[in-house]
This record gives sequence, structure tokens and C-alpha cells, in this order.
Amino acid sequence: MRYYRFVVGGQLFELSSSNPNEVRIVFDITSTDDVEYSRPTIISLYNVSSSFFTLAKQFKNTPMILQAGIKNVGLARRLNFDMPLNDILFMGLVDDVLTAWEGKETVVHFLGRTLPSLDYPVDSMYYVASIKAGQPISQAVGLIISKYLIEMRKPTTITIDPSTLSITSKQKQDLPIRPPKNYISGLRYFSKFLKSFGLVLSQNGENLTITTLEVLTRTTLAGVAMISKTSLLSQPVYENHETISLQVALDGKYQLGQYVMLPPDIPLATGSIISEGGLIQRALGDTGFLIMQGVFLTKEVHHIGDSRNIDAMAWATNMLCVRQIGV
Repeated sequence: MRYYRFVVGGQLFELSSSNPNEVRIVFDITSTDDVEYSRPTIISLYNVSSSFFTLAKQFKNTPMILQAGIKNVGLARRLNFDMPLNDILFMGLVDDVLTAWEGKETVVHFLGRTLPSLDYPVDSMYYVASIKAGQPISQAVGLIISKYLIEMRKPTTITIDPSTLSITSKQKQDLPIRPPKNYISGLRYFSKFLKSFGLVLSQNGENLTITTLEVLTRTTLAGVAMISKTSLLSQPVYENHETISLQVALDGKYQLGQYVMLPPDIPLATGSIISEGGLIQRALGDTGFLIMQGVFLTKEVHHIGDSRNIDAMAWATNMLCVRQIGV
């Protein structure tokens, strides 16, 4: 059974199975490591009350959070669906609000802006990474990390891999960075922040390195999420020779920069395996085994949902995944 819980400006909206006139939610949330491509987060509410419709524009710059997934009841339990370990699809601020009428329905569109953390008040102390047009992201953020290490009184050194210098900012921008006042949590925070630009912060003893996602090679299965065959909504397909696309039931546990593994027992399907868009498995008469077994790194995660559309693919998580070497 689908569910959602959306909170904005202190207002709560939830999916009700007993009310056919309930508020309909439609969302489009994408995380990608492609710095040349960015899609804004859009969360839309249809059939809202007239009072909320009138007040909605006042919620600009206020926090909002969306949780959604599939409950472990009924058919989902019988099919052994993966239940969400983390059902938070979006947590950030309302960047803008658009209101309109579509036929007889009111609709409010919330454009989302993610923040490094909502755990700190707006007026709390934070760092600002001032990035000039054409400046490598790794250099600008690396300076902030160096200052942070000094504040934490850690003798750690930081190295910037030359492979990161090609990832630059197209325009001047000031990024507020609010790391927690705890060394280990701070490293995790910076690592998550850098992943949004396709970069990785790795640690070796007292040495930190900023490198690109593609440079790292996994050699163990630690931390790899197994995708169950019951959660797959369609046959995974090639995007190119090393990248596949997956579509699974909506699940917030899948995030950018996460390692996943395809199930070894996907039902075999027929189809071309040569051209782009071909199935990832050979035809039954052609030895019948997975061509791309192993571990994949997610380079894009796209959560889509429409609470009134009964199609399974309208409540789904789409992923682009790159094959990893050495596992």
C-alpha cells in the first residue's frame, strides 16, 4: 500500500485510503552527479482547501519534508517487497511557490531547495564556500575542509586529486556549509556534500583526498545494497556499455553515490543485447546469464510519484548505475 507524509509550513498532508477527495500529491525529485544537468525538485498538491491555497505563498523559505514509500501490508507483504529503510525523499526549504487552478481543482507547486543541514538555526555559524566562475569545486570546498580541520584540532592533511580540477562552477556562487561540530560526523557531512558534485572524500589514516567517483574502485561488498527481484518494476536496460538504468518500487533508501547489486535470479528475458536500450540479459537460447553481474554505483536517482495514478511506474525510483571494477 502506498503512503506519503508531507509537511510544509507546519501543515501536514497524508494519504487516506477512505477519502476519494483527498489531496493528491505529485512529485519529481532528482539527485545527479552530472554538474552540467540539474532538475529542480517539484512537489505539487492538488485539490487543497481554499484556506491553504490562499496561504501557500507565505511558505516560501520555510522547511518542508516529504516521506513516501510502500507499507508492509497486504499485497506488498505477500510479494516480499523491500520495505523502506529510509523513506525521506526530500528535506529542505521551499525555494518558490506557484499557485493555479486546473479545471475545478486548486494546485500548489512547491519548488524545493536542499540545504546541507536543517539541524542548525538559520542564524548559527556556518562556512561559506565562495566559488568563482571556472574555479574547481574541489579547491573551493577543500579550503573549507582545511579550516574545519584546524577548528577540530586535527592534524589531518587534505590532497586534491588532479582528476577533480575539470569539475568547475559555471558562475560565481556562494555556498553556505554547516558541518556538525563533531569530527567523524563532519567527514560524513563533507563527503555527502561533495557527492552532489560528483566528487568523493576518502580517508586513509590522517590523510584526506578529494577525488572523482569514477577514480575509486571497490574491492569488497561492504555497504552494498542488494536489489530484490520483487522490487524491480521493469527489466534493467543498457544506457551505454557501462551504465544501466533500473526502475524499482518507490524507496528513499536509494541515494546518489550508493553502491547496489542486481539480484542474481532476475527472470530471463529475450531481446537484443547489442544496441543501447537492449536488455541486460541474454536470450534464453544464448546461455542465459547476466552480462553485467556485480556492483554498480548510482550516478542518478529519480523519485517520481502520483498518488492518484494506479500505474506501478507512477510510484517509483529510477536509477542510473555505473558498473564497478574489481568486485
